[in-house]
Amino acid sequence: MFCHNCLRPSPYCQCLQIVQLLSGLIQEAILQKQQEERQQQLFYELQRQRCQQLAFSQSLNNQYSFNSFGNQNPYEHLFLSSWTKYDCGRPTSIQYIQFSDYYIQKHKQNYDSLFIPKNEMILFHGTPNTCSTITCGRCSACGIKESGFKISFSGTNISFLRFGRGIYLAPNSSKANDYNNNQNNNYRCTIVSKVNLGNSVRLLQTNQQFSLPYGYHSVHGQAGCDLNYDEYVVYNEKQVLPIGIFIYKLH
Repeated sequence: MFCHNCLRPSPYCQCLQIVQLLSGLIQEAILQKQQEERQQQLFYELQRQRCQQLAFSQSLNNQYSFNSFGNQNPYEHLFLSSWTKYDCGRPTSIQYIQFSDYYIQKHKQNYDSLFIPKNEMILFHGTPNTCSTITCGRCSACGIKESGFKISFSGTNISFLRFGRGIYLAPNSSKANDYNNNQNNNYRCTIVSKVNLGNSVRLLQTNQQFSLPYGYHSVHGQAGCDLNYDEYVVYNEKQVLPIGIFIYKLH
């Protein structure tokens, strides 16, 4: 048999090798081209996200007014950007009360003594308040401001505890807003805290008799079944370090 391209006997023909080599080079060029296109798409996507973030930050500055702090507060953007439920309204007339260094250091000793921090998050906790300045000394917000979180008060204002008695917190400020039940001229209160979650058990369904298995320190209630938004529960008050309080109205 002879090759139709070079007319040489097929055992000595190198055309097949050349074709295979060219085919490999073509495939390599196609893959490189596809990779370059993906990188370009990723670059454009990152640019688009940066533009959206810039526009979002500018819109926040235009829509909201803060009465007690400037642009340097590290929790301002987190509070607003995590407000994802709009059926309850939007926060306005927002004030922030930073806990004193003495208060934070006092509770930080308990926080650090429990176990080595692992899986730390900044989370929100909504609680009822009867005053707009957190100075009455009688409402739940004032109690947390003065003495920190107490497991013994769990369920005092809300009888339904999805995962048993514990401290419930949320990554979304609007989720925490569901639990503050304002009692004074529409002023609401949400506490921002640093939380040492440790090892979290992920749960999708309600279990009011739940108890942590050995080796776990918290519950991560995931959205998708019984929950519309994620929430976290810790069962040791030392795992929560309150940092400050947001006071606001709903518009």
